[in-house]
Amino acid sequence: MNEYMFKAQNLDGVFHGGKIQCRDEIALNLILRDRGYYLLNYKKVKRYKINGVFNKVSKRDLALMCNQLATILDCGISISEALELLSNQSEKRYIKDSLNEIKKEVEKGEALGTSFEKSKVIYPSIMINMIKIGEESGNLGGIFISQANYFEREDKLIKKIVSSLTYPLLLLILTVLITTILMIKIVPSFSVTLLSLGQKLPRITIIILNLSYFLKNNFLFIVLGIVMVVILVKKYFQSVKGMQIKDGILLKVPLFKKLYIKLVELKFIKAMSILLESGNTVFKSIQFSTFCTENKIIKERLLLSIDEIMKGKSAVSALNRVNIFEPLVMSMIAVGEETGQLSMMLNKASEIIEDDVKREIENLTVLLEPIMIVILAMIIGVVIFSIMMPMFNIMDSIS
Repeated sequence: MNEYMFKAQNLDGVFHGGKIQCRDEIALNLILRDRGYYLLNYKKVKRYKINGVFNKVSKRDLALMCNQLATILDCGISISEALELLSNQSEKRYIKDSLNEIKKEVEKGEALGTSFEKSKVIYPSIMINMIKIGEESGNLGGIFISQANYFEREDKLIKKIVSSLTYPLLLLILTVLITTILMIKIVPSFSVTLLSLGQKLPRITIIILNLSYFLKNNFLFIVLGIVMVVILVKKYFQSVKGMQIKDGILLKVPLFKKLYIKLVELKFIKAMSILLESGNTVFKSIQFSTFCTENKIIKERLLLSIDEIMKGKSAVSALNRVNIFEPLVMSMIAVGEETGQLSMMLNKASEIIEDDVKREIENLTVLLEPIMIVILAMIIGVVIFSIMMPMFNIMDSIS
């Protein structure tokens, strides 16, 4: 089905314009003829391609969307009308187009969760799974409210991470820029002087000069090579085997390992808490929270815990096998399971982990800043030393 912008006129000379969805130009002509109009000109509207890399819906937009859907549905408006209202209000083209596609699927008789799943390139799996659960339980409005709170907290955490890592990232960019300028502009300007001295140059000076020549003569190829490597690595990490390797690396990187595990743990506990609040069983809550876990290695461990629960073991003993949850969290889950207040205890646990994550980010920032400054100082120092060393040798020989 295509969309056309058109301008038409009837026999009374009245002009009419707008948009029509139809199969092709012939169908457009027939539709307008049936309405008593004759087509003057038309233009096919290009469909906006939704890209999952550049068009992921932000946490803020997801929170706003869920809040709006909960409010609209509480007013007794149908899902189809609710989606149309959101689509008309959205200023972002990819959100507008995705909501229109979801609306069409719903009108065909598809479930809302299944319709959202067809746009999974831009909507997170946790949202899709929660919508499915909301439809099954008949508590879709409550699920949207819980998701709105979840995405709001996620948005605040992401902003905290971004603001904390901005300065170290700027230092890294500055280090790369200064190194590039030194090697491509500064060092070559001294090379003629150094070579005209007529003395044997120190090894470090020769290495820096050769590296400078190489970077200057092959700069474009180096940049293109780096871009190609990044694209290939990214493509490989999207494959099944690549995802396993990437997830394994994330669990082993020295500085980020602890923070990453806490983030995975936090996401799982938040999801499980929302599901329990919606009236789901512990087994179903763990099952769906596992499906929302993005790290494949941790997901495999969690799937083993589901098998343990199916065999009759308690949630705390099954989750203990995963070996990612902190002892304090496991204790809170045990207390919650015994008292029948598991959802409340998980909420408290998520607050504790969230505070821990914020502290970890602050500690990481404090650690990264001096490291980047030292690296920058060392690069500048080595380049200056390699240039000045031959000159000092000549001055020593003259004296």
